[in-house]
This record gives sequence, C-alpha cells and structure tokens, in this order.
Amino acid sequence: MMNMYPEVDDFSILAEFFQALGQASRLRILLALREEEACVCHLEAWLGYRQAYLSQQLKILRDTNLVKTSRVGKHIYYSLTDRALMDLIKTGAEQAGVRIEPVTRPESPLPGCVCPRCIQLTSTPETADTGEAY
Repeated sequence: MMNMYPEVDDFSILAEFFQALGQASRLRILLALREEEACVCHLEAWLGYRQAYLSQQLKILRDTNLVKTSRVGKHIYYSLTDRALMDLIKTGAEQAGVRIEPVTRPESPLPGCVCPRCIQLTSTPETADTGEAY
C-alpha cells in the first residue's frame, strides 16, 4: 500500500520555506527585490539594515532558494528566484489584513556607491570607458 502523505523530509523542506518567509526583515528584502535585482549597498540604503545583518538574512533566503545571485566583478546582485513568490506574499498579507507598502528607494546612483550600476550611471560621455586606446 502506498503512503498517501509526503515524506517527512518534504514537510521539513516546506517548513523551512515558510520559516524563511516568517521574519519581517526577510519579507522586506523580498519586497525590495520585487521590481529589480539589487546589490547589498542598495538594500542597505533602501531598508536601513546594516550590511552584516543583510548578509545573514540573504544567506537564509539563498539557502531556501527564494533569491538567486549574479556576480559582476566583485559585486553580487540579488534577485527573486521566482516572481510568483510575490503572489504568495500578497495572499498572506490579504489574509492577515496587512497592507504592503512599496519599498522607498533613494535616487540612483547612490552617493559613494561603487557598484557597477552606480558607476555606470555617474559616468559621463567624457569619463566613460570607450575601450579605445589613447
């Protein structure tokens, strides 16, 4: 006779998934990533969390496959693994009677930020690297 219930390990994986969603700062991080990928320096500016704290929370989100990373040089960008996650969060917020406010994003480029996106936005035609030798 077949067992009609998933293996305990399957439930454990599902429980870890919901535990990752069960912390307010991680939900804020996911909401900050809903529109576009971001580096830690941008998440710091947008959310007001320290870099070390963000790194801890992002590791949990990576370990549970809620966010993925891409690297540009030494800079790591974080993005949602699946945008359908926002539907789950929206449904949870509706059930709890909570209104989800958009994350306030300071203007880009961020002052003093050295990530490739900010550098690209601050470069002018005179300072942009054209790849040509002088």
